Amino acid sequence: MQDLDIKIQTAIISGIVTIIVLFLKGLVRPLWEKHFHNFKLNSDHEHEQRKQIKEKISEHKVPLIDAAESLNHRLWNFTDNIGEGWHNLNDDEDLNKKYYIQSFSYRFLAFFAWARKAEKDMIYLDSTISESEDLEFIKFIKFLPQIFWDAAIFDGHTYNNSEDKDHFYRDDFNKLLESLIVDEKVISYTEFTERENNREEYKKIYSYLSNISNDKTCLKWQAMQSFHFLLMAFLTKFGYDFQKTSEESLYSLARKSPKNNLLANVERAVNKIHLNKSKEIKSSIQQLKRI
Repeated sequence: MQDLDIKIQTAIISGIVTIIVLFLKGLVRPLWEKHFHNFKLNSDHEHEQRKQIKEKISEHKVPLIDAAESLNHRLWNFTDNIGEGWHNLNDDEDLNKKYYIQSFSYRFLAFFAWARKAEKDMIYLDSTISESEDLEFIKFIKFLPQIFWDAAIFDGHTYNNSEDKDHFYRDDFNKLLESLIVDEKVISYTEFTERENNREEYKKIYSYLSNISNDKTCLKWQAMQSFHFLLMAFLTKFGYDFQKTSEESLYSLARKSPKNNLLANVERAVNKIHLNKSKEIKSSIQQLKRI
């Protein structure tokens, strides 16, 4: 009799447990399924965004790196030969006979035009969820133009921010870049020089480069040098192996110019966009600091 009672109690308890489990399962399952559905939607969205960002970077990386290499070569040459005055352009000179400043202007604008195109093509993608190296690439192409349109780089120096003497107004700068983008690509050097109103359309960049002092003492020179070392950091990080610049070469180049007084502001800008962990940028700035 006692054994029967135990069996009955066990059966009752088992039944109660089964009912409770079924009740809880019915209660929890919709919540779990909703949570899992939302998780899957978010996961799929992030995966798709990262995939599209990678595709866009891949689409623009080669022409951007090529343009960076071309500009890098010119900036090395400029550092060595600025005293020759090849970049100076007088009002009465025939622009078509001034290859150096025309080609310099084109290389400068072409690099930033490719960067501008890459940035605009990713404007509707959530780059904040990019993989770390992709996000660093995006930060570089967002940051490098700021050297020329953010007058904060001259903080602490006598400079009137309301006049675009040694910097560009951001909208004017972007207008120059977008004028080079035709049919989803950046025009060639030949197309650039053959534009009917070339001298007037690009007078801002001609004036900017032409008025860099031949003795490397002006603010424009220091901004250009700062950019050059950041550009080499970009190439070292994302370019081919033969496009990387060693610390020895960086230091050798830095020694060819006076002390750069904008470095504190450059570092502040680097920190602001959170590129301060980039070892390539750290190396570039460190070599400039050694002078």
